[in-house]
Amino acid sequence: MPREGKVTRSAVMSGMILLLSVSLVHASWRQEGWSPIQLSLVNPAQVFAASKRIIGLRLNAVYGVNDTVFGVDVGLAGRARSIVGIQANAFNQSGELRLFSSSPSPVAGVQLGVVNLSLGLHGVQLGAANIGDVVGVQLGVTNMGGAVGLRVGVLHLGATRGWELGVINIDDEIVGVRTGVLNLVRRTGNVRGLDLGFFNHAGRVTGVQVGVFNYCEEIRGFQLGLFNMIRRSRVFLLPIFNTSFQ
Repeated sequence: MPREGKVTRSAVMSGMILLLSVSLVHASWRQEGWSPIQLSLVNPAQVFAASKRIIGLRLNAVYGVNDTVFGVDVGLAGRARSIVGIQANAFNQSGELRLFSSSPSPVAGVQLGVVNLSLGLHGVQLGAANIGDVVGVQLGVTNMGGAVGLRVGVLHLGATRGWELGVINIDDEIVGVRTGVLNLVRRTGNVRGLDLGFFNHAGRVTGVQVGVFNYCEEIRGFQLGLFNMIRRSRVFLLPIFNTSFQ
């Protein structure tokens, strides 16, 4: 028999054996509530249904969906109600994100991607755009949501308890240290701690503002800067130093 024929026949046999093996594994795990591996093209075109828990590895060719993933989730785009381990897709989503209500689901570990959406992440989140709540470390170009711990980026929107380090910070509330070029608050957001930047703006401050331009509605503490403005104070504007303990 020619060599080419033997190679072709061997390849066909290998393919059939692989297909049979996958079928047997699928049939074996189909009755279980979990699987050690998931292969997804575009949900629902995946080996196991979205309701199946994955304890091990999920590979997403395009877009994979499962209720829970314990282990490693990697590919183009992945979504799960909860993730414990490493989620490394270009687009990551964890938790049930709804318009008017939310049911937080745990994400413990590391989330790496271009865009990360998460409710209740405990660990590290690294991406170009991070959206959601984080307890731990959040690193990104744009970070939106609430953070407890360390938050580093160019633009921050939301609330922070800990240390926020950015270029433009627009917050609902700060408890801890905020460092940036432009520090602003939405509506009447409060700052409790240290506000350090070129321009600092807050509603009520309990602590210290240090910058070139400092502005607040009222303060229990003091301001250090070139221009220090306290709106609800007998002395509205002072250079270098201003204080009030209303």
